[in-house]
Amino acid sequence: MRAGAVAIVLLVGCQGVIEPGHQPPGSAGGGDATGSGVGGGGGASGGPVASDLPCDVALLLARQCTSCHGTTLSGGAPFAMVSRADLVREVAPGSTVASRSLARMQLASAPMPPSPFPPPVAADVAVLEQWLANGAPVGECTQALPDAGPAPLTCQSQSTWTQGNLASDDMNPGWACQACHRGQNVHGQNPALDAADAERAYLFMGTVFRGVNERDLCNAGLSGTVEIEITGANGQRITRMVARNGSGNFFSDGEAPRSDRLLLLGATVSLPYTATVRANGRVVQMRTPQMNGDCNACHTERGFDSAPGRVVAP
Repeated sequence: MRAGAVAIVLLVGCQGVIEPGHQPPGSAGGGDATGSGVGGGGGASGGPVASDLPCDVALLLARQCTSCHGTTLSGGAPFAMVSRADLVREVAPGSTVASRSLARMQLASAPMPPSPFPPPVAADVAVLEQWLANGAPVGECTQALPDAGPAPLTCQSQSTWTQGNLASDDMNPGWACQACHRGQNVHGQNPALDAADAERAYLFMGTVFRGVNERDLCNAGLSGTVEIEITGANGQRITRMVARNGSGNFFSDGEAPRSDRLLLLGATVSLPYTATVRANGRVVQMRTPQMNGDCNACHTERGFDSAPGRVVAP
C-alpha cells in the first residue's frame, strides 16, 4: 500500500465543521473554515459581560461576533472584538476594526455575520454606527447576557420525507447515512435498527441544507448546483459529488463520473480528508482534517462533536 493511503473499514471521529469564513469588505464571499466554534451569529449563552464598552455595544458583540471574534479566535476570524482596544485598533490607514465591521454589516453581498446565519438587523447596525459617530466612547458594562436557549429547528422547504426506509436517493435527509445503511442507531435516528442496502454504504454520504438547524427528514429544497468536493491528505481530489436539489442528499456514487464511485469497504484513499462546498459562486471550506465520511453523524440538527449544525449551502 502506498504511503499515506488508508484502506477504509470503519471511519470514526467528528471534529471538523464546514462553515463560512471571514473576508475583508468587498470580497466575493466564502472563505476558509476551522473546526472550532460557530461561524458567527450564534446565540451566546448567559453570563456577565464585563467590558470597557457601553452595554449596547458589548451585548451586540456578544450576540453577533464573539463566538468567532472572541479572546480565542475561531471560524477563520482575523481579529478579536471583545474590548474597546480591539475595536479601535487600526487595520488599514483610516480604517479600524469597528469601522470595517460596520462596513461588513452593511454589505449585502458578503454580510457579517456570514451566511448561513441571519444578517444583522437595522437596530444592530445602528448601535455600532452611533457608537462610532459619538467618537467610540469608553463604557463600563457588567450586564448579564440572557441565555437564548437552543436554536429552534426549521424546515425552510416546508417539505418532509415521509416514505420511511423506502429505497431512494432522497431517503431520510439529515440522518447519518452510513450508520443507517449498516443497521446502526446513531443519535436515536434509527431505533428499530432498520438496515438499508449495506452495499450502498458509500465512503462519503450526507445532506446539504439551506439552514444550520434544519430538522431531520426535512427536504432541503436546494436550487442550482451544489457541489461537494473531497480532498485527501495528499492534496489530490478523492471525489466530487453534487447534492440532489430536492432532498439535499449526496453520496460518492452520485452525480460525478462513475469512476468516483467509492464504497465504504475496500476503498483505498489518502486520509484524513477535507471538504469544500460550492454553490451560487460562493465557497465554504473545511480545513480541519476528518476521518469520518458519514457527514450527518456530526452535522446533526444542532451539531455534534464541534460541528455547529448542518452542512449548509453557501
